[in-house]
Amino acid sequence: MKRHYKVILILIIFVISAAITIHKNTNIFIPLSRDIASAADVKKNDSNERKEGDYDLSSLQTLNGVLLNLSKCYVDPSRFNPKKMFKEALYGIQNQLPGFIARFNENSNSVEIQLGAKKETFDYSKIDSPWSMSSVLKVIFKFIKENLNNAENIKTQDIEYSAINGMLSTLDPHTRLLPPDLYKEMKMDTEGEFGGLGIVISSPEGKLTINEVLEGTPAEEKGLKCGDQIVQIGEESTVNMDLDEAVSKLRGKPGTSVTIWIIREGMKQPKKIEIERANIHIQSVKYKMLDGKVGYVKLSSFQENTYEDLKNALEKLRENGMKGLILDMRFNAGGLLDQAIAVADVFLYTGTITTTRVPCNATPLQPYPAKIGGSEPNYPIIVLMNRESASAAEIVAGALKNHNRALTMGERTFGKGSIQQLKEMRDGSALKYTIGEYLTPGDISIQSIGVVPDVQLVPLVIGKKDLNIVVSKEDAIRESSLDRHLVSDRTIGELESKETVEYVYYSKTEEKNVCPLPFDKIVKDDYEVKIAHDILLTSPNSNRIKMMDEIKTFLTKARASQDEELQNALKKFKIDWQNDCSNETPPPDAIKIEYYEDNKPVKFFSFDAGTKAKIKVEVKNEWDKPLCRLYAITQSDNKLLSKRDFVFGKILPGKKKSWESEIEIPQSSPSRIDPIKLDIYTYKEKKILTAPEIRAVINESPQPVFSVAYEIKDDIKGNFNDILEPGEEGKLYVKVKNTGKGKSKSLSVYVKNTSGEGVYIVKGRESLENLLPGKEFISTLKIKLLPSYEKKDFKLKISVQDSNLPVRYETEAKFPSSPEKTLEQLKSGSIYDHTPVITITSTNPEIGKDLQMSVRTPAITIRGTVEDDTHIEDMYIYADVDKIFYKSNAGSASPEKMDFEATVPLHGGVNVITIFARQDSNSISMKKLIIRRDDPQGLTMPTPKKTDIEEEEE
Repeated sequence: MKRHYKVILILIIFVISAAITIHKNTNIFIPLSRDIASAADVKKNDSNERKEGDYDLSSLQTLNGVLLNLSKCYVDPSRFNPKKMFKEALYGIQNQLPGFIARFNENSNSVEIQLGAKKETFDYSKIDSPWSMSSVLKVIFKFIKENLNNAENIKTQDIEYSAINGMLSTLDPHTRLLPPDLYKEMKMDTEGEFGGLGIVISSPEGKLTINEVLEGTPAEEKGLKCGDQIVQIGEESTVNMDLDEAVSKLRGKPGTSVTIWIIREGMKQPKKIEIERANIHIQSVKYKMLDGKVGYVKLSSFQENTYEDLKNALEKLRENGMKGLILDMRFNAGGLLDQAIAVADVFLYTGTITTTRVPCNATPLQPYPAKIGGSEPNYPIIVLMNRESASAAEIVAGALKNHNRALTMGERTFGKGSIQQLKEMRDGSALKYTIGEYLTPGDISIQSIGVVPDVQLVPLVIGKKDLNIVVSKEDAIRESSLDRHLVSDRTIGELESKETVEYVYYSKTEEKNVCPLPFDKIVKDDYEVKIAHDILLTSPNSNRIKMMDEIKTFLTKARASQDEELQNALKKFKIDWQNDCSNETPPPDAIKIEYYEDNKPVKFFSFDAGTKAKIKVEVKNEWDKPLCRLYAITQSDNKLLSKRDFVFGKILPGKKKSWESEIEIPQSSPSRIDPIKLDIYTYKEKKILTAPEIRAVINESPQPVFSVAYEIKDDIKGNFNDILEPGEEGKLYVKVKNTGKGKSKSLSVYVKNTSGEGVYIVKGRESLENLLPGKEFISTLKIKLLPSYEKKDFKLKISVQDSNLPVRYETEAKFPSSPEKTLEQLKSGSIYDHTPVITITSTNPEIGKDLQMSVRTPAITIRGTVEDDTHIEDMYIYADVDKIFYKSNAGSASPEKMDFEATVPLHGGVNVITIFARQDSNSISMKKLIIRRDDPQGLTMPTPKKTDIEEEEE
């Protein structure tokens, strides 16, 4: 219900907005409000963006602009619930602003707002429209503005954005406000080009590394290669540099230059390279010719250059004698509507490609017919698609299928049939909101349904130790699984493919390689491409209906071949997968089940965090007939324990078979108890029974606590006065002591420059395995100030963390760079600092003195203490994603200690309770509790979906 709205964007090339169709305002389309801006508009907006100090939070300028646009053209105004929107707006703020909490009194229609130590109550009883909601929010925002602590380290614009996105979350999953930075990235994505070098980067272990060099770009011309490390940009070291920061430094106006230093294997010293930026063309189309003159085109997105790129690819394939085409749109999340229509038009001669239905338009229904001119020859086509093919990809797939122009293969698509409009706001943000839906030929909506393939392809995964030969339809995340998804009155109920082929997929352990596999190898090893290729060679018919008739024999042989492959693969696991038993469904008492842990029969499982657990299930056939292709699947609220395959195969009467599944329990797992249900099937999903429930307990491991001290010595190149001055190089000593009860298995200490150019990190990271309780580790990092550095001090962000645990220490330290600058004495080797320590002392008396993992009450009271070596700012508690408790420690007589007591409401099933304690905005501790609520008799209650919880609260 109340969501976190923080967005992190870390790509240098582009970001595909998941499953969106953007309705672009061109001469072809309906003239709606302004959407994606031109380059001139972008430049104008950059200069008009308000500075943080000039921003008036209480003006609600962006929020009111959002409401105005929604009132004009939102697809379904009946979804406007002003009081609900008001609540979600405040919940959005409290998830963005740690010191903020909204406590609603439903009886009096009032809400108490607390920000830090300040409290005020506001009446919202008169809210009956979006505009009356805005009036109440204006008063609350004025309260926030007057009481916001600068130490919160948050931009005031972000508070308004969080409120807006909280409000918009009540409408549908695709309506949201894009902050300026994210909006700029989206424009680069959809426009298909930007100014840059032509590289894809990542940052493994804090090292800025090139993952891919794009063809025909400045990076390729300068000889950059995949695997090169960029160690310096301009006068700044890239060690531990954030990816988005690196992106901003590498991108720029075409024609401008950037200087980088790279190092690659075999180099003794970094190599300096000056590169002139250019327009980088984002490639959304790749192609190659397969054997038998079958063309293959991979369409990864729909951006402004997709149509032209596709035409060029098809022309080159035709020049080489292409006789048939595989159009691969798997993992294509969509993009621009005009490009989808243009792409479909390439292959169609007549008929409607799609029809848009936009209720706010003068002509709500707008068909887009195919044009004869410029269409491809009538060769056979197969479209590959999967559950992640969405939006614009579904328009193309639906049009080609419904006009019988192409055979579709793969999985049912995502099912996003809505259209979003982009409206640019005055502050540089953009409202993406749903204005209508598109219909496939025949005026059929795929909203929440998707495009169903003619031939369903199902991978049966064979790993080295585990199997996944049963694919549950409930596993896939699609439009229909999203909260508040829209439902169309134009859908039809076609959910099953006419043909299905299950194929064996051998799962390989991926090697750690930053460079992508060659495109040719990816295509060659892909079974779905292979079967599509073979079908085109088998049936060169360009009509989908006729092709389906002609390939029935081929599909029968393909199924038999893959079934034989599966039997042979399972023999390696000593599983007899023959299917020579009776078709009669066995009675439930035909099977006896026994559970084992460490080869001992158990009534419940008990696992320790940080270990490898083994669940063994033994099945005995107590029927008088053999059982063939027997398997079981686990169902559990704990994802570690759910969807586990237990494969037994053929079991003769009176005989037993067992299967063991190994599960790695993360060291970070909190204590919890979860029921496990085991569904027993014969092959082809003939369910025999659900075995009696068994529970699994995970016992959390003791956690480390990091106490940290640090100091700088100018002892490499300096005058040894313990002040690092321009032109000097020294060492940053970070001493870490584990004052907790558990060991740290994977400790990392790293430092990041936060002072800009002139501060050069020579060595910025050091790691240690197994720091035991009570032990110390001294990390030696190296820092250099360039001679050009002019400031009197510099700042470094020092971080200590365990990569396997939610245990982290972080602080921003300021160091003098001149003897004339007087600073407060920094902590030395014997004075430690650490994050607050959270201790749970008890729960409510009805449960007992110690915290329980399973209760039968509708609420629990948690008591505990937060302690720190200096002071506690505040603490707060979330129940699932709802902030339900906040306490400020301002003015306390014991600033270093804080007791708390909170009553936490519980719904049925799994409740995730997260406790946060802050020393400041950088130093935050977290403790997670997972509490299961059973019914009064101790029987399992199901965990409700998020929307079910919201309906109960309303």
